[in-house]
Amino acid sequence: MIEYYASTESGKIEKITEYGDLCWINVTGPSADEVDELVAKYAIPRDYITAVLDDQENSRTEGLSQNTVPDLVLMQYPHRIRNSLGYLEYQTFPFSIILAGDAIITVSNSTPDFINEFISDSPVHKIKTTTPDQFTLKLLWYLSQNFVFALNTIIQETENLEKSLAKATKNEQYYQMMSMQKSLVYFDAALKKNNPVLQSMADSNEHFKQKKIDDLLTDVLIENQQAETMTMIQTKILDNYGEMVSSVISNNLNIIMKVLTSMTIILTIPTIIGGMYGMNVPLPGVNMPFSFWWLQLLTLIICLLTAYYLKKNDYF
Repeated sequence: MIEYYASTESGKIEKITEYGDLCWINVTGPSADEVDELVAKYAIPRDYITAVLDDQENSRTEGLSQNTVPDLVLMQYPHRIRNSLGYLEYQTFPFSIILAGDAIITVSNSTPDFINEFISDSPVHKIKTTTPDQFTLKLLWYLSQNFVFALNTIIQETENLEKSLAKATKNEQYYQMMSMQKSLVYFDAALKKNNPVLQSMADSNEHFKQKKIDDLLTDVLIENQQAETMTMIQTKILDNYGEMVSSVISNNLNIIMKVLTSMTIILTIPTIIGGMYGMNVPLPGVNMPFSFWWLQLLTLIICLLTAYYLKKNDYF
């Protein structure tokens, strides 16, 4: 799918029906015919577009150090999916920005979450397609910010997991933690690959050299470094949680077994007494008035004394 956008004088990004000079062309999951159209119309190397069709494509730049067009910036972005066990987790996918002279082309295999936010915030930040370098950096800032947002979500889920540990006796906590750890592995790899790309942009002799744009590039670098730091910290926290969850679940199961064992002991007393007095032999007290109720009272007293003893010794 190919969509065309252009900025108004106020800096608002609006959708347009056809190509115009200095517009933004957003390509999502391009078909073979759309790839051929873009390659022919904008003289773009085919692999600039098809690279994102491979979900394992590495972050990189091409052409930024040369005085040529088009130039490619390929980064990784986070996207939330539901895994085979039914739990939500994050994975990372490639997202490319192609600076084609009179057009800015973005290509992704599916629509990134930050694109809609980028468009809706455009009036506030006055994002303009007429300044390709600034437009690119603002887009990358939203991409890096998307990592921070995803990490904050994982942090919140970790806190919720911590609250639920008090009653944890099943494997749900393990599965949730596995999903979060898997997400962090993807984040760590993606952020480490994105950082050299941003450094390469900072070292470019042809782009991103104006003072205001250079400051924006610094902001993007800081945002990416913040996401790296958050990923490292959260990874260490979840590594420690792994042992803690195992210990808590084992302890909770032991408590349950202890309670069940104590209840079994108490419930065995009436069974033993009832079995003895059910024998067809002379037994003490069988001829007493209200012998059945006296026997029930004795059984109840013995059960209560047993429960008190177990409770006092922390068995119940």
